Amino acid sequence: MSRIFFLEEISNDDVNPYEAVSAASRESRRINQARMARDVSGEAEKPTTLSLDRLSTGKVKITYDVDGEMAAEDGNAEGPAGN
Repeated sequence: MSRIFFLEEISNDDVNPYEAVSAASRESRRINQARMARDVSGEAEKPTTLSLDRLSTGKVKITYDVDGEMAAEDGNAEGPAGN
């Protein structure tokens, strides 16, 4: 079943809400590319739902490099589903 995510869940006081949405988008693309590389289709959760869940639970952190560029840093190096 789909979950409703609120902006406050995926961003905090340190992160611009637009950057949080951008990070969720990047994570969704990464999850989708990993699924296509594994040739997996028809999984229960959509990449967008997974990415928002990972941001809200802290599995993916939003970081900034020296130049001020935003990046989503995955704390789980094993794969999008934790496999």
